[in-house]
Amino acid sequence: MKVIRNGVFETNSSSMHSLTIDNKKDKWEDKNQIFIVVPEEYGWSGPTLTEASEKINYLFALIASTSGLSWYSEEESEYAAEEFFDSPDCKRVIAAVEDYDCKIFFKLGKNGWGQVDHQSVCSLTDFLNGIDLQEFIFNKKYKIIISNDN
Repeated sequence: MKVIRNGVFETNSSSMHSLTIDNKKDKWEDKNQIFIVVPEEYGWSGPTLTEASEKINYLFALIASTSGLSWYSEEESEYAAEEFFDSPDCKRVIAAVEDYDCKIFFKLGKNGWGQVDHQSVCSLTDFLNGIDLQEFIFNKKYKIIISNDN
């Protein structure tokens, strides 16, 4: 379901991760970039994510959260790599990046596979809600706003 509300005040409960569209800023990022994904945690608050690198990191944290990988320990994460990279959503994101003539590398760190706050977790398909994945990643008119009710 796509809900579009223009010029309204909204409240939310706990954390809120929203995909927003700024139709006045239709600007695509350059091709031939190299992205290094370092999984992060996206909780109650954070910066607005506008750059392709930020949105790619978020998408992989979202995929990890929906698959349960976000709860793996660092040691377990090493064994889960094959399962993660073989998932349809992961393959979809990688293909969107590579089809845009960019390269993508992964570096697991202290945050394992990353995590999206439990109240903002949904499937990649539900999150994009019909928006083309490659356009979402590389067009700066798409942003992710992370906020809360505090």
